Amino acid sequence: MRIQALAIWIGAALALPAQAENITSTNPEALVEILVELGQTAELTADQIGDPLVRAEGESGPYLIWFYGCTANTRCTGVNFSAGFEPSDGATLELMNEWNAQRVVGRAYLDAQNSPIIDHYVVLGGGVTLLNFNRFVAEWSAALGEFKMLLEG
Repeated sequence: MRIQALAIWIGAALALPAQAENITSTNPEALVEILVELGQTAELTADQIGDPLVRAEGESGPYLIWFYGCTANTRCTGVNFSAGFEPSDGATLELMNEWNAQRVVGRAYLDAQNSPIIDHYVVLGGGVTLLNFNRFVAEWSAALGEFKMLLEG
């Protein structure tokens, strides 16, 4: 029993430096590494104006992470997790409003082509702990999965 307790304590102590690390929107490469460590696929690319863009996919499906508030395509202040879907007859403004009234993570709306979109903005310029970022990614993944199920009827 003492050996198990010691092993747990050592494991927790070794994890402390990683948990103390802050995840920021100023370091897109580290954000990609964390997503991969969480079992997702993630690739760092750039958007149309050269700001960082992450193409990622987890159990709930593919999504993008757009970087905002960037200066010269670096030192970004926040990110927006986003996923879009093909237009469907079931995606109505009323359904999007109902979703938004019941959720905290994942704003839903219809774009100009009536395609349903789910997104969530996160201020990361000053950084968040690794633990908080991991929790957000888990909440985002759950919301994305639930949104997909809602659209499928």
